[in-house]
Amino acid sequence: MSKSRWSAIAFIIVSIFLCVSEQETSANEIYEILPRTESGIKRRVAYCQGTSYKDYLSTLQGLVQGLMKYGWIEKTPLPTFANATDTHSMWLWLAKNIKSDYLEFVQDAYYDMSLEKQSLPSTEQEMIQRLKMNHFDLIIAMGTLAGQALANNLHSTPTMVMSASDPLGAGIVKGIRDSGYDHVHAKLEPQKYSKQIEFFYDTVVFEKLGLVYNDTPIDRSYAGITFVEAVAEKKGFQVVPCLIKPEDAKQGESHYLKKVFECHQKLARTIDAFYLTVNPQIKLSKLPKLLTPFFEAKIPTYSQSGEDDVARGILLGTSNRSNNIYTGWFYAKTMASILNGISPRALPMVLEKPLTPAINLTTAHRIDFEVPLEILSIAGSIY
Repeated sequence: MSKSRWSAIAFIIVSIFLCVSEQETSANEIYEILPRTESGIKRRVAYCQGTSYKDYLSTLQGLVQGLMKYGWIEKTPLPTFANATDTHSMWLWLAKNIKSDYLEFVQDAYYDMSLEKQSLPSTEQEMIQRLKMNHFDLIIAMGTLAGQALANNLHSTPTMVMSASDPLGAGIVKGIRDSGYDHVHAKLEPQKYSKQIEFFYDTVVFEKLGLVYNDTPIDRSYAGITFVEAVAEKKGFQVVPCLIKPEDAKQGESHYLKKVFECHQKLARTIDAFYLTVNPQIKLSKLPKLLTPFFEAKIPTYSQSGEDDVARGILLGTSNRSNNIYTGWFYAKTMASILNGISPRALPMVLEKPLTPAINLTTAHRIDFEVPLEILSIAGSIY
């Protein structure tokens, strides 16, 4: 067994220990999670997302399961949906079916700012106006765009920013210990992407790491480029980006995917590892074809967003099974505490979770990658 692989395992074990210790301390000393109402009146919750993305549904479900764990909602199995991004159907189900003496998920308070859903109340102005009228006790801001739309002084409704790639880099919060707004809270994982890259490097050992992202500030934030570049400097490897021009990103799905595929073909000739960054424009069903150049060149790949990509051909990523549990508990404790009167700004924003890998053995065989047994022994998901 190589020294680098032992380092990878040690890194994971230490991160698990630190994560559990930190969470236990925070739960005992900071949060107020016991359910209660305000004079018998249920707390009204709203939802906003900036676009449709594969992680949002599972993140919302993780929050609900956490609220069940802490007694805010009666325990019941959650539904499954054919469309893995269908947060709207999930919201409607919550509004109509949950049993709770404490919470109301307001049926007509689902906002989607994307242009794809004109039938829904999707305008930012309408949402802000409604919040200013104090109709809600809390609003969930799902994703970076929603966080940017609500992290401001245009309203004062308690706001939980969820599933944003880098809230600090995106300007949603002012620092890792202070959101900058009394009504705003956002989950931060300042070591998340650094841990991923270090684990990938220690497992594979590469000289040139390729990645593709849209050439805009928001997409640079999605991709966590600052973290990638910092680890590259520390480890001594080269980052080789292929940027998609903004005009290409707006030319429709077919044109956009063609440009991504061309980037993959170009990179496959020069790199020895690839990091698949968060990209709401790439559907999971399109991923296997897009990865073909890396299969043919026998290049190891890692998914920034996790297990769903691994299931469709990426070699390594983070297991969503353990990830969703820790994240759901964190969000549920945060929401409960806010509804119990604690200022969102006063609650801790940093969550450190264990890095539990997911691995695709078919891909490993396809690219002739010998999987370390120690990685298999700690994997949360194996495909």
